[in-house]
Amino acid sequence: GLPALALGFEPVEESVMRRPPRPLNHALLDRQRAVLILFHALLIAAAALVAFAVTYGGQTSRLANARAVVFATLAFSQIAFALSCRSDIEPWVSRRAGSNPWLLAAVAASAVMQIAVMSIPTFKRWFDVNATLTTADWTHITLFSLAPFVVIETAKLARKALISIDSDDSAARNPVIRALFITLAAVCLLLGIIGLIAPIIPGTLFLALAVLLLARGSERWRRWLHNRSWYVSLRDKWRGRRG
Repeated sequence: GLPALALGFEPVEESVMRRPPRPLNHALLDRQRAVLILFHALLIAAAALVAFAVTYGGQTSRLANARAVVFATLAFSQIAFALSCRSDIEPWVSRRAGSNPWLLAAVAASAVMQIAVMSIPTFKRWFDVNATLTTADWTHITLFSLAPFVVIETAKLARKALISIDSDDSAARNPVIRALFITLAAVCLLLGIIGLIAPIIPGTLFLALAVLLLARGSERWRRWLHNRSWYVSLRDKWRGRRG
């Protein structure tokens, strides 16, 4: 679509020259990239399924609306996802929004066309949209369409805050920030354990994130962790590939 074409005009990232060169035999679509693509697809699919369940609510009379909400959620989530595709590393808030006006125009145009399909009777007949969406339906569409974008961008922010090339990995000095990191670590630990027992979420990922968050919240834990050779090796590999 238009956003995908507009991404071709995205400026080069400022940090590109600080990254090590890729090996000559590096695959265009390696395992890490394939897993990332699958993760993004699962996020969007999950958002659409939850939007359907919330809108349908077991009421047969809401089936047409639920289908329309899923259709709109898939479309709008892809539009929002285009903003995340500006960089795999830098969060969207860290990059100047106006540096690629073509992308902003494409996102706006795509959103307007999608709203037209869901609202204008002629377009609704063309795309077989048989429901009249309520305010609650549009609220569901907005929330669940933005959910994958928020998750992806939050992960980028967390990765940048936890481990970056210029960071010394020191624990946070502000006690409130330390408490926040420890709380997030506890949540990630719980999700990681759930993921190991019931593989519906990536448990290993959340366990690793819990370790890193705790290192930011506890100086004692950070010192212990940095004395472990396995962690130092993994950290250096992470930094070398920028996560």
